[in-house]
Amino acid sequence: MPKLNRGRVTRLDDMQGLTAEELIDRAVRMEAQANDPHSTDDPAWLRRWAEKLRALALQKARARDRRSRSRE
Repeated sequence: MPKLNRGRVTRLDDMQGLTAEELIDRAVRMEAQANDPHSTDDPAWLRRWAEKLRALALQKARARDRRSRSRE
């Protein structure tokens, strides 16, 4: 399995096009995979990327709130 890097996450997998809820769902799946004893991926790596996805989801949620408040 190829390792992800920032370019792959933001462009090839198009994380910018996902909603905050979808990003959180992916982060939860990554954390579950990190806790799976049969997973061959590095748990620390998966947890780091899950945190990055959660941070991006938080940014998107805040931006959505700002946009909705500015339209009122």
